[in-house]
Amino acid sequence: MKKQDGFATLEVVLVTAIISTLAFVAVPKIDRIMDKLFLDYEVKRFCSEVDFARSSARSTFANRTGIFVDNGAIESGNTLTLHISYDKNQYELKKSNQKFHGSHKLSGGVVLQKTSGSLDNIEFKGTDTLKSGTVRFVSRRGKISEVKIDSVGRAHGEKNVE
Repeated sequence: MKKQDGFATLEVVLVTAIISTLAFVAVPKIDRIMDKLFLDYEVKRFCSEVDFARSSARSTFANRTGIFVDNGAIESGNTLTLHISYDKNQYELKKSNQKFHGSHKLSGGVVLQKTSGSLDNIEFKGTDTLKSGTVRFVSRRGKISEVKIDSVGRAHGEKNVE
């Protein structure tokens, strides 16, 4: 009797079937996890941008190059505005209607959705109060998160809003 080396065809078929079954189960879970990660990232990045604009307007004068000169408050007529473009699915921070730093286009299939209480522009000027409102983010799989901005410019993210 000869010594047999290698795999039989039946063994290869069984291993391939097991691996494909495991992949069939794992891929949808990975897709859901990635969808949630993209949505969480975009909400946190937006809240971070709001916090940055709020603190810059309250404590420093910011010029176009991003260099900060401490003078206690932003000069009159120099407002920081977070402009939200729902049709382009992006937002950008502007100072006196000029780009302050780059715009951010949402990634991972996450889109901005306009609702009745949505904000288009959020203005930050010294210690002045802001109008409150909501910015809604929707993932590719339909999960919704909202960022609520209160009258003093604080951003609060809420997950799984229906």
